[in-house]
Amino acid sequence: MSKLVLGLGSNQGNSREILKDAISSLDKKFGPYSEISKLFQSESFGHIPQPDYLNLCVVYEVNNKSPHDCLQLCQQTELSLGRVRLEKWGPRTIDIDILFFDDIVLEDTDLILPHPHINDRSFVVEPLSQLSIFSNLKLFYHFNDTFTTKSTCIGFL
Repeated sequence: MSKLVLGLGSNQGNSREILKDAISSLDKKFGPYSEISKLFQSESFGHIPQPDYLNLCVVYEVNNKSPHDCLQLCQQTELSLGRVRLEKWGPRTIDIDILFFDDIVLEDTDLILPHPHINDRSFVVEPLSQLSIFSNLKLFYHFNDTFTTKSTCIGFL
């Protein structure tokens, strides 16, 4: 079994429901999640004014799937929930990022692992830090604990 750690976010439409739908879709692709963080609200960043994001992290234990297989399944889920890629850092109905896949380090044109922007984002590190896997991840990855923007825990999904 491989540990797949995902970060999910949404700031368009009914974000809470979209995140629930994303989790449901991912459960069908990967099996039921093994752990999920609480939900965090954070200000958007980038040059485009947009609504706040809702974010969470989730862990799946996957069999017989490569990181690229998982990326394809995550992108299928994004498309099925209305994700349109118009501009970088733009608003989105759903964003699903692979943060970690076991302790694999990978860099190619489609996928970089661990995700290269984890330490730039409180909305990733804060929910990630709630997961039991976090202590194991800290053994091979240094996490930032200071950010220019903060995320606020708003409870469970």
